[in-house]
Parts: sequence; structure tokens; C-alpha cells
Amino acid sequence: MANIRRMTKKRLGELLLQEGLINKEHLQTGLEEQEQTGELIGDILVRKGFVTESDVARTISTQFSFPYISVLHYYIAPEMLTLFDLRALERNLFVPIDRFGDVLSVVIAGLLDQDVIDEIERRSECTAQVYVGMVSEVKQVIKEKFARAHVGKHAEAEATPDETQEAMADVTAPPQFSKKRVEKEGSETLDLSEAIMAAGDSMEDIVAEMENTDLSENLAPQQGEQEDTEAAEDAEDTQPEPEDSQEPEATEDVNPEHQKQENAEVLKKAEQDFKQFRYFDNDDQKE
Repeated sequence: MANIRRMTKKRLGELLLQEGLINKEHLQTGLEEQEQTGELIGDILVRKGFVTESDVARTISTQFSFPYISVLHYYIAPEMLTLFDLRALERNLFVPIDRFGDVLSVVIAGLLDQDVIDEIERRSECTAQVYVGMVSEVKQVIKEKFARAHVGKHAEAEATPDETQEAMADVTAPPQFSKKRVEKEGSETLDLSEAIMAAGDSMEDIVAEMENTDLSENLAPQQGEQEDTEAAEDAEDTQPEPEDSQEPEATEDVNPEHQKQENAEVLKKAEQDFKQFRYFDNDDQKE
């Protein structure tokens, strides 16, 4: 926690200058563009080619003892994807990746201000545990995972209960039938009964003719065709399906508990690798 507080009082550009990774002209150019765009200074310096992503990550890691992890190869818990506003992630280049009890694991690609840290801990109701990632990787994860999750969340929010009920009513409501109408000369229309009367036949004549008609003769061919169709369908059902169509589709099952255990092991290894990295750095300095 002390390292986080110390981080908020430092400026990345000054640290890179102290490390000899940039010169004063580079820093001045980056600061001037930062005033215009509002981007993080590290992001600007990397984009302009003054430093590499590795330079930025290594400087932050060594200055504040934050372990490095590759966020692209880390399973991010689904509840993390909409925990913070998307604009805050894009503006500050950080992503929450998992929660362990009252500790929230966060990957940063630049230094965060105190108010950002406070907001992270207030919203998550957790203590922030910080790790360092590459600028491009953090940006890619924000775009491919967090932005997509936010789009889905907004789409669900736009479908209000009233609209959902109305849509269901449209689907389940019985069809409404109206009187059949026929075209008359011009744009006027008539009821079917009016058209019959206009043809000169009375309703009694029409009914009498229908009673004298043997409908079974007209239905017989249709029934025969229906039987032939049903027989053909039964024959198709009895044919064996090709072997390829019988293969089950591959599904990807994610076990949350298993993934959380793997995540804990990844973070533990990152911390061990960081300590080993620092140890060898110290040995090199002693020599």
C-alpha cells in the first residue's frame, strides 16, 4: 500500500528522465502534447518512439516494486469487465483482473493519480493490488474484452420492461381477422358479400350450389398427395445420417473456481519472478 501512495506522488516522465531513457527535449515534447490531448505521458512517449513499452513497464516495476504480468494471457473474471466506467479505463490505462477476498488485482500501464486509486478502492470496496503491464496489451484488452462487455450491458439496459412486454404481446397475441375485401373499379372496395350481389347471384343460390357440390372429390387428390409426402418424410427420417453430422460440437466450459486458482498461481509466480529479477539486479550492482 505504501508503494501505491508513493507512486501517486511521482511523475513517469521525470522517472524516465532520471533513468536516462529520455532527454529533456523528449519530455518537453511529451508534456506539450499531453496538455492538448490529455493522454498519459508514457503512452505519448511510446507512440513517438522516444521509449519502448518495456522501458516504461520496467521503470514503473523497479521504482515501486510492482510485479509484471502479461494481461493478454490472464483470465479476467466476467464481473471485472463492467466494474468501472470504460472511459476511465481508456483514459488511465488500467484494468481490474480479479478479486481475492477484499483485494482487487489491477494491471496498470502508467502511473495513477491518488484520486484514481481512491475511486478504484471505493467502487470495488477492496484494497488495490497493483501489477504492471505493457501499454499495447492493456489497450488491446480494454478494446477486445471490456469495451465489448460494456456494449452488451448497454444493449440490455436499453430494452426496458415495457418494451419487452410489448414485444412478447405482439408475438403471443392471436391474429386479428378482418372482412375479406375485393377490388372494385377505381380505388373503392366492397365487402365480399357486396361483390357477390353485384354479380347478380343471390346468397340463397350460392348456398344451394355449395350444398349440391361433392367436396370429397376435390379433397381426395389432396389427401393422396399428403399421404405421399408423409411417406417420403418417414423414409428420409429412417436413413442414417452421415458420420460428420453426428460429431458433437466442441464447447468451451469455463470453471470459475479452477480459473481463480490458476489466476492466483499466475500472480504468485509474477511476484516470485519480480523478486528474483530484483535480486539479480542487486547482484549486478554489487559486482
